[in-house]
Amino acid sequence: MSAYLGFTEAVREASLDAHTMDSVRIHSGDPGSSGANNQVGDLKSATINAAATSNGVTVRATDADVKWDGLTPDTDIEYYSFWDQSGPTLKFIGRREGGQAKVDGQGKFGLAAGTKCYVENKTYE
Repeated sequence: MSAYLGFTEAVREASLDAHTMDSVRIHSGDPGSSGANNQVGDLKSATINAAATSNGVTVRATDADVKWDGLTPDTDIEYYSFWDQSGPTLKFIGRREGGQAKVDGQGKFGLAAGTKCYVENKTYE
């Protein structure tokens, strides 16, 4: 027996769009529920597009690369978080697809355009 847990596309998009998300932070490990753990570098302003749905997954994503410099070279980056900078208030924590990446030897790191937060419907067995 399986169960389907899901919301309509319109509800998922409205849910994500209801949150102001205008900045990004990177983390070397699990940020914890507050987003305060394992921070690397400063909170960076970012344009995070309105929600859109494709193949049952509702996504908000950065519209351009977000770049940091002056970081400790070779630091592992495993997570990122989206914030409302006015608080700042944590809104979403994501784990890098494909695993960890490293700050380069010059202390620079970038998240690519299209870095996302998402909501998807799931079927549970």
